[in-house]
Amino acid sequence: PNSAISKPDLEESAHVFETLMKEKKPYLNKKLTLNQLSEQAAISPNKLSQLFSIHYQSSFYEFVNDYRLNHLELLLENPKTNKYTISALAEMSGFNSKATFYKVFKAKHSVSPSQYLKDNAGDKYGKGDFNDLEPIKPENG
Repeated sequence: PNSAISKPDLEESAHVFETLMKEKKPYLNKKLTLNQLSEQAAISPNKLSQLFSIHYQSSFYEFVNDYRLNHLELLLENPKTNKYTISALAEMSGFNSKATFYKVFKAKHSVSPSQYLKDNAGDKYGKGDFNDLEPIKPENG
């Protein structure tokens, strides 16, 4: 039997899932698994896998890392975060390995994070909407 989910069901699941990603930001958990995400979204792991492959044409890790990268880009544009290293910001964005972060970043931007900052600091720094970001707690109090 074909266990593929219907298009309307897929779109409904995508809506529920995207709302969860935006509001609860589960991607900030560095140890996030497909099963944890499926539990939080109340979508079966099988259905969630289909959602990634059919609706988003992406894998779980690609999808989650894309959210992490978008989060990091907002942090890079926020003047309040300029005292943090790129590695620290990557960690705050849910990346659990520097190697994965660099690979994902370079795949999207075709340059290293430090080169990206040099190239974009002038026109991007301090712009953006940070209302949906959690406040960043200073290291010592």
